[in-house]
Amino acid sequence: MSGWRGSVYPLLAAALGVVGLAQLLAEPPAGRLAPAVLASALAIGALALIPGRLVLAAAGVIAGVGVLAALLTTPPFATFLACMVLCAALARYGSAREAFACYGALAVTIGAMAFQQIHSGADSALGLVYPVVYFGGAALVGWLARQRAANLRLTRERADALEREQATAKALAAAEERARLARDLHDVISHGISLMVVQAEAAAEILPRDPERAAQAVEAVADTGRAATADLHTMLSMLGPGPARLTVSDLVDGVRRLGVDVRVTETGEARPLPPAVADTARRIIQEALTNAVRHGAPGEIALRTEYAEDELVIEVVDDGTARLPPVPGSGRGLRGMVERADLVGGSVTAGPAPEGGFRVRARLRT
Repeated sequence: MSGWRGSVYPLLAAALGVVGLAQLLAEPPAGRLAPAVLASALAIGALALIPGRLVLAAAGVIAGVGVLAALLTTPPFATFLACMVLCAALARYGSAREAFACYGALAVTIGAMAFQQIHSGADSALGLVYPVVYFGGAALVGWLARQRAANLRLTRERADALEREQATAKALAAAEERARLARDLHDVISHGISLMVVQAEAAAEILPRDPERAAQAVEAVADTGRAATADLHTMLSMLGPGPARLTVSDLVDGVRRLGVDVRVTETGEARPLPPAVADTARRIIQEALTNAVRHGAPGEIALRTEYAEDELVIEVVDDGTARLPPVPGSGRGLRGMVERADLVGGSVTAGPAPEGGFRVRARLRT
């Protein structure tokens, strides 16, 4: 114990000691005052050892009361109060084994004293009832204090655990957000660079034969870079809390500059989407278009978006010769699409289309 709580039992022992000494001096036992004072001091002073040395304190109280019973027949009232304090302390701080042993020893001592008084005629059989009631009541108070302390400790532990869980949840949320932003940046940069590489390679190939077309290809590289920059601004705007509309015109235009015919079909009533869903849909379309250009050498890509009542369906089908493995596969882009869809309660399937080429289909909850 620390602070004022650590001084409670020493102060209580001092106060009861004064009361006990005053009682002995008021009615001094003939020829037995000195041993009675010493026994009273032992019985009451032992309370100062609570709660750190509870068993030793109990032994001192019981021994002092036993000696006083032998010397005076009826010990001072202060020692009776000391026994009550001991009963409460045993219930408050003691283990089951300590309480059983100490309560047993105290019961034997008090019982022997009561029988002695009954035998001598100093008291009636009711003398056995009062100690049981008072000491039992003191033990009940100590037990209730123990339960209250246990409940408070449990409440603090639960509050600490909840605080730790909240801190862990915040850390996980921050980690997931960092991972999402990293995926977004990867998609934007990878898509733009992939298209720029394809355009630059085409420009280098046709430069000796057709400088004018090569210049157009170089201009397309610049346009793709500007589109990637705009895409970054779009991504940042979707991080806001408000609804966002799905825009893919810049993604489609970048692919069309490579000579690929992109047919866009939209069914249902287009509406603003939750920012996370709009961003996920855009990244899936971007990754599907990039994979088609990078791996399939398509001549035509069909992009279809369908706004249903509670979901958005996206389908990207190319007529290229790619034969990528179905999801889950080894490609990072395909895995990334699946992970993105999972985060918003959606799903992605990808694999060779029955009519040829490759198909990516996503269903996102809105």
